[in-house]
Amino acid sequence: MKVINWGIIGAGNISASFTAALKQMEYTELTAVASRDVNKAKKFAEKFGIRKWDLVLPYL
Repeated sequence: MKVINWGIIGAGNISASFTAALKQMEYTELTAVASRDVNKAKKFAEKFGIRKWDLVLPYL
């Protein structure tokens, strides 16, 4: 089956809960996180083993 790649916008409590649930699912991979605060995005990425992180503002 094909793996679905996910990206998360936001690094708060809801995103953490969603990410924890996503990690339990088969055929999914969380590949990126973006946040208004680059340090928060980096910490979130490190906590959940996400390879890419960035600021969300340049994409709006």
